[in-house]
Amino acid sequence: TFDLGTMLLAMLGAAERQFTPAYWWPEDRSWVVWTDWDLEGTKVFGSHDLVQSLRNHPNIETLNWFMP
Repeated sequence: TFDLGTMLLAMLGAAERQFTPAYWWPEDRSWVVWTDWDLEGTKVFGSHDLVQSLRNHPNIETLNWFMP
């Protein structure tokens, strides 16, 4: 477990490149984030509202990724 705010502040202040954990989610498991550090990409799985809010955020680049 980790505190997201603490982790992000530590990563932003680091002199060398830092990486997030590969998989992370809240205790209720309502969403999951998967970071592929060597491809520099992240996938977010969650509710429709969560995905829409990320897609609509002005500072986040998103791609449509539909799986059959």
